[in-house]
Amino acid sequence: MPILSALHHWWLKQRLISKHAIIVLGAIVTFVPAALLVGGSSSWDQFLEIEKKMVAQQAARARNAISVYERTLSNAIGDYSNWDDSQAYLAAPTEAFEKSTLNPFTFKTMGVDVITYVRFTGEAVFARASDHEKVAYIDDESAFFKELTSAGAFFDAARSKPNHQAYVRTKRGLYMLYSQWVKNSQGEGKPIGFMVMGNLLDGKQFSEALQADASLTLDVPKAIASKLSASANPTYFETKKATITSTIGIFGQSKELLATINYDTPRQLIQAGIEGGKRLILGLAIGLAIMVFGLVWGIRNISVRRLQRLEAFVRDYRSKPDMAESVIAGRDEIASLGRQFQEMADELDNAERELTQRSYLQGKADSAAGMLHNVRNALAPIRVMQEKWLREESLPFRQNMIRAADELARDDLDEVRRVELERFMITAARQIALAGSGRMAEMEETKASIDQVSAILAGYNFNTSGETGGDEIDFLKLLGQEVKVLNGREGADVQFELPTAVPHLLGNPLHLTQVIGNILVNADEAMIAAGVPEKRIVIRVSYPDESGVEIRFRDNGDGIAAENINDTFKREYSTRSHKAGGIGLHWCSNVMRAMGGSIRLDSEGVGMGATAILTLRKAEATEARQAA
Repeated sequence: MPILSALHHWWLKQRLISKHAIIVLGAIVTFVPAALLVGGSSSWDQFLEIEKKMVAQQAARARNAISVYERTLSNAIGDYSNWDDSQAYLAAPTEAFEKSTLNPFTFKTMGVDVITYVRFTGEAVFARASDHEKVAYIDDESAFFKELTSAGAFFDAARSKPNHQAYVRTKRGLYMLYSQWVKNSQGEGKPIGFMVMGNLLDGKQFSEALQADASLTLDVPKAIASKLSASANPTYFETKKATITSTIGIFGQSKELLATINYDTPRQLIQAGIEGGKRLILGLAIGLAIMVFGLVWGIRNISVRRLQRLEAFVRDYRSKPDMAESVIAGRDEIASLGRQFQEMADELDNAERELTQRSYLQGKADSAAGMLHNVRNALAPIRVMQEKWLREESLPFRQNMIRAADELARDDLDEVRRVELERFMITAARQIALAGSGRMAEMEETKASIDQVSAILAGYNFNTSGETGGDEIDFLKLLGQEVKVLNGREGADVQFELPTAVPHLLGNPLHLTQVIGNILVNADEAMIAAGVPEKRIVIRVSYPDESGVEIRFRDNGDGIAAENINDTFKREYSTRSHKAGGIGLHWCSNVMRAMGGSIRLDSEGVGMGATAILTLRKAEATEARQAA
């Protein structure tokens, strides 16, 4: 039909936001009248807000009542602690002061239930709890407060601070305690102890303050206690149909829950608004149902199905390179996005081919750099040995031997001179023989280093994309060789603490040799930089699981700053400003990962040394040999 065709053409030209706006507008036109007709007069949210304020005000009054009791107790103790007679009594207790000032009748008159005088040495001069109704001391309560205020956490706090407030619970109930240093009437003088006053709390006090029935609960249910202990504001509200029950926690000095204050706030306003709320909910439900239906239908047909086709294209663009026509038709955002995805897919295909080629070249470059780094480490002992031999060959006595031989060949040489020259030649020959006796072992070490360089060059795999490392490795033997190589370096002289037993590992022997060599060389350089009097490397082995082995190399070098640890394995990163490259640990990380293991670093900070941690798989053959 022409009209429908024209409408369809117009619809395709609209943007996505316009299409959604038209649908939402149609839904609202239906929804709003229904909602206003059924529940327009309801003020449910306002009722809830008013109720929330009433509950908050009641809770504030409860907490304020607690603060008032604290201030009252603080004022009461202030009259006694800053008093010449109290200071004199604490220094030299007298029975007369106790009978006249600290008797049960005085307790009742002052409205306090506990009074103690305690010296900073921990000696309780006076400690009594009183029963106001019987006007008599309570012996077991008195003993409890004597022990509480003269030792432990409360005593430590009261001795260290001029004023201290805390709550404590006994068999009799919950007490509020307040301590203050005892000084003279002018509040001066060096205190030698403190005074403590306490009040026994009950629900009547809070009922009067709240003008509502309140109770003080000592046995708090576990569920409520858990919620109060985990909350920053120790108040728990339980909403019921007709009331809201408020529970305020009172905590002890060690943050343990001692008791709760409980009271109910009637929900009269809410009850009055329930009926209006029901009508509003009914109207909202009808209007929302219509609105949701319209939105779901519109969004599904306008957006969701086309977005699903777009998602399918993104997921399967390799096998289906052309976007569906229904996605890119029109001028709205989805059509524009579909066309951009089509263009991006074409660009991505080209970029992927280029990236594959670059990754291959970068892998070859990293692999070659790693090989050169390891060759340099393997050549270091050869260079040190050559320098040693050069120094030995350049010793002055070797040149003097030639002149001595020429002089001995003369026929006119006198006998005394001949004897001296022969003695010199014998001594020089002995030195040459002694040097030669160690030369063979040094040549063997040099040959081992050359063999290692040959192995690196002959066995190096420039294709680093695959895994390596299925060979069984005798780690202790390999470690011993690398320790010997390190101490063959000029000026190394490192003290090692080695493990006594390590199971055979799975990996690439050549690559693991190079990794350990890198770790030991880096540790030696770190200890040289730190200038420690004795360079020391401790190697420990642990077993994080049944198949894994963890090997830790700890040095006493200059350590690594926490912010630099994550950068140490990056390509071309080095903590040594005078060194170029930084390919060592980057290469080690790649190689360890290829062997199915890992390497990481740990340090407590600059100047605290560092630990290199290797993880590798345990060879099954090792366990079989150990079992046999």
